[in-house]
Amino acid sequence: MICTKLRGACQAIEDAAVLNKCLINQNDIKLAFQQYEKLRIPRTTKIVNTSWTLGKAAQMTNPILTMLRNFALKITPQSVNEKQMDFLFDVDFL
Repeated sequence: MICTKLRGACQAIEDAAVLNKCLINQNDIKLAFQQYEKLRIPRTTKIVNTSWTLGKAAQMTNPILTMLRNFALKITPQSVNEKQMDFLFDVDFL
């Protein structure tokens, strides 16, 4: 639960930074918000979908599925985790 709240807080900070840049770069407020949505929706959609998928996998209770999940996590290359971290932390807001 704490991780979810922190991720939400991080998203809010990103939203504010991107909206600020859009408003600075665009005189028309309507166009600024359109630019903001174009920039934010793909990223936030990916984060929400990934979070939902990982959350469902983490909450599995079926012993066989839990065993398969744990095995899959053990054999997942470090590069997969690094790619996910890069997506979250290596961000250019404009």
